[in-house]
Amino acid sequence: MSEFINLASERQRLLELPEKLDNEPIIITDQGKPVMVALRYEQYESLIETINILADEEFANQLKKGIKEDREGKTVSWEEAKKQLGWE
Repeated sequence: MSEFINLASERQRLLELPEKLDNEPIIITDQGKPVMVALRYEQYESLIETINILADEEFANQLKKGIKEDREGKTVSWEEAKKQLGWE
């Protein structure tokens, strides 16, 4: 669960944020309303990469198809996949 921090009363605690961001992002509020989110830079990079990948409609459709096939048990072994790709 995300932690909430009030911007006005917690200015000093903001300096401690890097140590607190190991598990979950922290939601920062101003007058009780969320105004920003603090997260580790690695999490940010991962989110941006995911957004960019999913913005590729063709790739996103192929991903959805693959997930559906996996759930339906329509998979092949790694050895069979290498054969089908001509890697062996």
